[in-house]
Amino acid sequence: MPITKPPGIESDAFKSAKWDELTQGRAFSQSDVPALSLLCQWYKIAETAQEELDNFGGQTAYSNDMGDLKAFPQISFGAVPI
Repeated sequence: MPITKPPGIESDAFKSAKWDELTQGRAFSQSDVPALSLLCQWYKIAETAQEELDNFGGQTAYSNDMGDLKAFPQISFGAVPI
């Protein structure tokens, strides 16, 4: 029995396409839906971060008003840069 694509996934073209890619030809149960939804969300976050970083011209850090060198938020996780 195919699983149902959640409305929050269905309404977003990127996440919907990723869902289709992940689920095509595979058997998942309804209990897998939350994990698949979260995976689609993180794929979208990664894609958005990559696009934003590309727009910064290859830079991965910036200086704040106090002169501290900071990693762009798109490549940090909490207080620890990735």
